[in-house]
Amino acid sequence: PLAAPGAPLLGVSAPLARPCRDAGGPAQHTVMIFASTFAGGNLPPKAMADRSVRLKPFCVDPLERREFEAQVAAEMSLGKKRAALLVRRRDDISMYGKLYANYPPGTPDYMLLSVSDVYDGEVLASDEQPWDATMVQRPAGRPEMQPGEPAFLAMNRFVVKPDEASRRLFEQRWATRESKLAGQPGFVGFSLLRRASPPAAGQAGGFTYATATLWAREAAWAAWREGGGKNAHAASRESGRTPVSEWMAAAASPIFWDVPVFLLRGSGLAHVCTPRSETAAEAEAEAAARVAS
Repeated sequence: PLAAPGAPLLGVSAPLARPCRDAGGPAQHTVMIFASTFAGGNLPPKAMADRSVRLKPFCVDPLERREFEAQVAAEMSLGKKRAALLVRRRDDISMYGKLYANYPPGTPDYMLLSVSDVYDGEVLASDEQPWDATMVQRPAGRPEMQPGEPAFLAMNRFVVKPDEASRRLFEQRWATRESKLAGQPGFVGFSLLRRASPPAAGQAGGFTYATATLWAREAAWAAWREGGGKNAHAASRESGRTPVSEWMAAAASPIFWDVPVFLLRGSGLAHVCTPRSETAAEAEAEAAARVAS
């Protein structure tokens, strides 16, 4: 299987990477499922999975990161996957006056993410965790990427109370929110991710839900943050509806990523920002050929 222990993911061997471990805890390794349909029930409906996303963490020494990114850009291929992304953690992002930089030990420097059409029951490696991803939003057309500039992934992670009512009500709040993301310049996609099994003992964070919003570039996210995003937060506070924190067991935890490599089969997109500028055009051309094959 693709994610068997020791097997390369998306053709990437990654000899420069090492396991991402917290103090005595397991490596952080995630599987997420995209979903857009719902099943009924007495509680608010629960999302059903119809897409599979596998996400593998890497920790890389700072002096070797340029070579690591160049290696991934040169090796990464889609195979039967629909999309693939390499994301690189940012430690210098400020939002509403707070700097997000001090992440717990074991937080990966990079993650390699692959998207398949359907979750087909592939065997998971021992350090993987299954997730559902619901409420997927995408723009109608091909993402407009900025040459030489990485895409940008903004995530907010949540520890929701374990009872079923809290989980369903938390999901319902996201499902019934008024969203204007699809019309925002630079918006590429959104999903609410839901963990399908309990966090492993000793794993940093213990998050059970996360939002993931992908933008063509950081400036597009920043424009949304200071415009539509700020307005949406204000409207939510003034609506009188129960805040999502009512169903949470801990405070939300944002995290941000650059996306230097983004391959997308449906639109033939191959966006590559290697750290070696003289090879960027060549790397992008080679990646485009792998997407088309």
